[in-house]
Amino acid sequence: MGEPEQRLIALGEAVHDIVFVTDLEGRMLWANRRLTEETGYVAADFAFEQPDNPFLHPDDAANVGRVIAEVVSSSDGSPGRVENRFRDKWGRVHLYRSTIQKTTWEAAPALLFSVRSAEPASAPPPSDESYRRIVEGANDGILKMSADGRIHFANARLLDIFGLTPVELGKRSFAELVLPCARERVASTVAGVAQRGASTTFEIRFAHPSGEIRSAEINASRLDDGDDRGLVLALVRDASTAHRLALAMREAQKLESVGVVASGIAHDFRNIVSAVLYGVTAAERAPSAGGRGEALAVVREAAERAAQLTSSLLAYVGRSDAKDEVLELGELVAAHERLLRAVIARNADLRIEPSEGPVRTSGNTGQVAQVLLNLVTNGAEALEGREGRVTVETKVLAIGEAEDGSWRPSAPAPGRYAALVVSDTGKGISEEARARIFDTFFTTKQHGRGLGLAAVMAVVRTQNGAVRTESEPGKGSTFTVVLGPALPG
Repeated sequence: MGEPEQRLIALGEAVHDIVFVTDLEGRMLWANRRLTEETGYVAADFAFEQPDNPFLHPDDAANVGRVIAEVVSSSDGSPGRVENRFRDKWGRVHLYRSTIQKTTWEAAPALLFSVRSAEPASAPPPSDESYRRIVEGANDGILKMSADGRIHFANARLLDIFGLTPVELGKRSFAELVLPCARERVASTVAGVAQRGASTTFEIRFAHPSGEIRSAEINASRLDDGDDRGLVLALVRDASTAHRLALAMREAQKLESVGVVASGIAHDFRNIVSAVLYGVTAAERAPSAGGRGEALAVVREAAERAAQLTSSLLAYVGRSDAKDEVLELGELVAAHERLLRAVIARNADLRIEPSEGPVRTSGNTGQVAQVLLNLVTNGAEALEGREGRVTVETKVLAIGEAEDGSWRPSAPAPGRYAALVVSDTGKGISEEARARIFDTFFTTKQHGRGLGLAAVMAVVRTQNGAVRTESEPGKGSTFTVVLGPALPG
């Protein structure tokens, strides 16, 4: 069993959800302990290729099969979601919500299921001691709020999720807990639940006091009884662990993309080894000390090139020891130039345009190098073997208030940022494809894997940055990556 599978198993056992993996035919490959704890069945009891499983409610079998078939046949790797009833080993019926997505298991296509309870719940009056103990001991955050988001009640778990004290929570509406870019959407959603009464599930991202950007899943419904009539009940589940599970899988998949540059690396190392052998032979045959010195200089230069190439490759796959530090983007590009040229076709041109002054920011050298190499590789592939050019530029970019919505995952706040710009003269990207190019497994290339740009977006999120794509079919593409605030030179 490989490292990706071992990583998934470790993370799958750490989450509260039921997590399991099947092959495309429905045969169970692995399941976490939570499955047995919650249903009474072991992994060997589950066989999704058989329609008469004892755990699946017969009225829901067709719908579950339809969603699984859609996920298997999808070309863009979009996850599927379905609600259905399960009958546990003791005869009790439960409602579950499942997310299904494509993955790989031991180098073969597979499906990853993340399953959690969808049972309706309500927050009892906190004055009742027995119910109060249940609410305060719940694994999920529970809160009641009015239509305008003012919070009337919150349990201890909710305070723990957001890292706030009761006093700090009391000063904010629910929308003020989330990132600024989503506050209007969240406020509208809460008001809609209070007005229409239909329950809904959505995700939020928020800034934890630790400085980490975290995620939570919200299930909101209207209360229609007693003193709480008209209030909105929200069950809040910390989704950060689930996101880390997905990111870990993407990281494992990203490492596979090293094979895209393997041929270029092999070619460069062959040239280095040839230079070393030439220098050694010349030194052995040199009639004088001066001639031997010149030959050894060739060997030294080749060895230095090999060390630089190896360091760049280690940084790309995340095996370097670099941590967050002050980076000068022009120097980073120059240090990786040889590795960048290794991925460019021989009939194409790599142009590096340094800025007029230093472009400094704080970040992880390995992660920024990964973004750089993935974008250059993407540009080189867009040329499709034809003559063309990939240009790398570093600059300090000023962003104002009236920034458009083309930035992903969201527009940066106004300010001056260190930016990396990679453009190509390739075939360009259609407007429809631009909306999906950062999705894992989505690709517009005949032999692409759809991993490179997904890895770029993963790093951009980690760095709290943003990326903008400008492209027209037949006119090439430009990717502008904002990595962090520009530091004084």
